[in-house]
Parts: sequence; structure tokens; C-alpha cells
Amino acid sequence: LLTMLDGADVMVPMDYGFSSFGERAQISTRDIPFIACGAFSGLEELIKARSSIGFRSANDGDEAGELTLEEVGSFHKYGFLPEVIGRFARIVNFPALPPETLRRILVENVLPQFEGEFKGEGLSLRVTETALDYMIARSERRGTGARGLHAELVASVEQAAFDNFGEARDAEILIDVQDGKLRSEVRAIAQNH
Repeated sequence: LLTMLDGADVMVPMDYGFSSFGERAQISTRDIPFIACGAFSGLEELIKARSSIGFRSANDGDEAGELTLEEVGSFHKYGFLPEVIGRFARIVNFPALPPETLRRILVENVLPQFEGEFKGEGLSLRVTETALDYMIARSERRGTGARGLHAELVASVEQAAFDNFGEARDAEILIDVQDGKLRSEVRAIAQNH
């Protein structure tokens, strides 16, 4: 990885398989810009703890923006070698997604995926506003952002899917908050004959 980031001639597998015996080609990485992205839950707290020691105090302003060299040193807590981080000329911290954006992601992206799966089984999936708020709040608390929304929804619909898929019946799966936890309830859909 370091050699590739430095700009060198590297051998690249052509078949994208995991075999070390496959065909390879040599490419130069000298003119390839590398962009790396990641989510680092708790990074802000590490940076604040580091910068509050000594004569400098933590900047309580905007948490987004370019990080200083001292702040970049906090990445080793996430398993990054200083040699890797040092290869990147600019490291920028983006703020966490606001709850409104998380709601849009959940309603417009994550939820429709599950609704389609349930519809294929003759089931409708309905998630209450309270349940949406609950999933967003848990995702924010855990620092998992948009990726955590999928996990929150899976946890609530998994048992309902297991119990009802393949039953050949029309029903609605309602996801709501009961006793401080997400719960699923199966409701029969009245047939009009």
C-alpha cells in the first residue's frame, strides 16, 4: 500500500480474483490521485482530549474542516500507521449527518429495500414515525450514522421475516416502539370479497 501511495510501478492482478497465480499487469501510480474515506466514531473526542493538554485549548467551534498535523496523530488509535496517514496531503473532517438527512436515507433508501422483500412474500411492512425516530436516535448514539440505520432496521424485522416468509398469507408487519424497544407485530389484512 505504501509503495502504491508513493507513486511507483506496481503489479496489479487482471482477473480481480484471489489467486496469486493469475495474470498481472504493471501500472504506474505516479499520476493517480488517491482519495481515502472512512467513518471514525469518537474521533472528535480524541482530538479534543489531545488538544486540551498543555497551553493550547480545544477549539469549541466548527468540528468540520481540515485537521491539523497534531489532530491527525489521533488516527493511530484506529490502527492507522503514521506512515500511511503521512502519504495524504490533506485530511478533512466532515460533520456527522443531521437527523433530517438520516431520516431521508432511512425512508427513501433503506426502508424501500425491505418493503420490496416483504411485498414479494405477500406482506406489507409499515414502520411508525416513533420507530423511525428511535432508529435514528440509536444510530446517532452509537456513532454509526447512515450505515447503522440498516442494522437497526434488520434487528427489528429479522424475526418477523423468519416467522412469516413462506406462509402464503396477506399480512402487515408493523414496526413500532414498545417498552423502549423496537418490536414487530403481525396484523392480518382484511380480504374484501
